Amino acid sequence: MMKRIYLPVILILLFPGIGLAEEIAGSIVALKGKALILRDAQTREAVLRESIVIRDTVETKQSSRVKMLFVDDSLLTLSENSRLIVKEYIASSAQRKGRSVFNLINGKLRSLVGGGEFEIHTPTMTAAARGTYFITWVDIEDGITVSGVTVLEGVVEVHHINPAIAGVVRLERGTMTKVSENKPPAPAMTTPPQLLKELIRATELQETPEVERRPPPVRETAPVLQQLPPPILDKKLPVTPPIENQVPLKTTPVRIRIPIPEGI
Repeated sequence: MMKRIYLPVILILLFPGIGLAEEIAGSIVALKGKALILRDAQTREAVLRESIVIRDTVETKQSSRVKMLFVDDSLLTLSENSRLIVKEYIASSAQRKGRSVFNLINGKLRSLVGGGEFEIHTPTMTAAARGTYFITWVDIEDGITVSGVTVLEGVVEVHHINPAIAGVVRLERGTMTKVSENKPPAPAMTTPPQLLKELIRATELQETPEVERRPPPVRETAPVLQQLPPPILDKKLPVTPPIENQVPLKTTPVRIRIPIPEGI
């Protein structure tokens, strides 16, 4: 007789360490360095393919990054020294009808939005998007908390986290805005190339790390010997032409007397 395996049991087998009451929102698909997961007042080190559930806090350390894939196909990459909270996550059975809300407390976050309503909250702003590719960051400028958004693809609407502060900025590809404390979002402007380059580099993480490429070994080449001329025997000796019209010299015989010692 075939035994029935119920869905909660399958979830526990696939994602160990989660409770039955916890709803799985996604999982870690790439990890560099060290990241922590804070859940139910407990902190543990994150590992590859670990599940992410609602109300989890994901924190990265120095020189670390983590990439998370969520049920609605959204892909989030957290830079080093960052903290993100899965505040709300509803994956509807009808595709592209869910809703997800994330709190970026500090650091940088690159978001490739899947389906449904998607929001990033920071200490100063809310960024709402659908099917969009953008980067959000939180920083301190002159002692004041400032949040920023730049759009890589699609459209993002930004307004202050405090509903009492009016003003909405609509961002399209290649534009950005910043939101400070007690101020409405700054008008949209073109993202400076250097800033965009830094944000992309800070949130870059391949799912499959490339194999380290070592430089090819240096081959020791034999010293080049000085090129010597070929042996003289290999060359044809120049032929001296005979001397012509030469007058013979008149010589006078020379007599040489050699004394011979006596007794020989």
